[in-house]
Amino acid sequence: MNGADDCTGDEPASPCIGLCQMDDETGLCKGCFRTLEEIAGWSGASERDKRVVIEANRLRREMHDPDADMNCNCED
Repeated sequence: MNGADDCTGDEPASPCIGLCQMDDETGLCKGCFRTLEEIAGWSGASERDKRVVIEANRLRREMHDPDADMNCNCED
């Protein structure tokens, strides 16, 4: 099982999957499991900060949606 942080390339790809809806209970997007702050700051974040968000995203997804497909969807 590969996480998004295993992708090669200069900048990590956004974890957005196009299902943009906030969960009132968790405060996380139901699609990408990011906070509003992480979503809003993505475009201006450094590569390192993006990788930190991606790792947090992976852990949250495992906790909230353990059956999710965690394979990298980077374009070659």
